[in-house]
Amino acid sequence: MQRAFHQQEIALSSEDLSRLRAEALHQRVGVGLLGRVMVRFTLDRTDDPDYERLIADEADAEQARRRAATQVNLAKARAARAGRKKKA
Repeated sequence: MQRAFHQQEIALSSEDLSRLRAEALHQRVGVGLLGRVMVRFTLDRTDDPDYERLIADEADAEQARRRAATQVNLAKARAARAGRKKKA
């Protein structure tokens, strides 16, 4: 039976992407194939105690990145408003 595949993009850090590429090269397979294997391997092991810790760590890191991006965007918006007020 042939499985249907669906495209899904995920954001990876530069470090994680480098590690994924290096492992794919080591295994002599493509990055996409290795990614699918890693997803299936992990889904079969969601009862591992480290799994929930890794999810929590990644969620915390993502929240911190979003907060930082929000602060940068707010600062840019304030600077743009201040620049418009000076010209007026």
